[in-house]
Amino acid sequence: MIRVRDKLISLYDELGVNHDLESLDNRKQLQKLTYLIEVFGVDLNFRFHWYIHGPYDRKLTAVLYDDSEETSGREVREVFPNEKNNLTKLKEFLGSDIHSSRNLELIVSLHYIMHVGEKDNLTEDAKIIRQLIDLKPQFNESEAKYYLNKIKEFSL
Repeated sequence: MIRVRDKLISLYDELGVNHDLESLDNRKQLQKLTYLIEVFGVDLNFRFHWYIHGPYDRKLTAVLYDDSEETSGREVREVFPNEKNNLTKLKEFLGSDIHSSRNLELIVSLHYIMHVGEKDNLTEDAKIIRQLIDLKPQFNESEAKYYLNKIKEFSL
């Protein structure tokens, strides 16, 4: 077993992303990447909820900011089944978007709406995209369609 904060840092290093918390963009990037890391099969037991920039877990923020035993002392597996393969697929899925907090926000928000929205009958692409744009008007229909198709292509 390994402390969850140490595991996160090793995963971010494996993905080739900076894990400093100096800017809002970096913090958004780490939140969205952690969400996707879990989607790709590495269950770190975070629970994301809708917030200003899309899916967010305040406990994740606490773990990243505070290295104390009481905050980041929770332990997770040192290596998850198929972890390397899953991270490779995540890198393939994201490509250069891995370094764009804006595109990560769009991708993760779409994914979240798709899966949470199932219970609200948000199953059609047009409804999912409309919901995204209603919640996040900074995104447009064209880019939303592109990333929604990409999410579906990877069966996420």
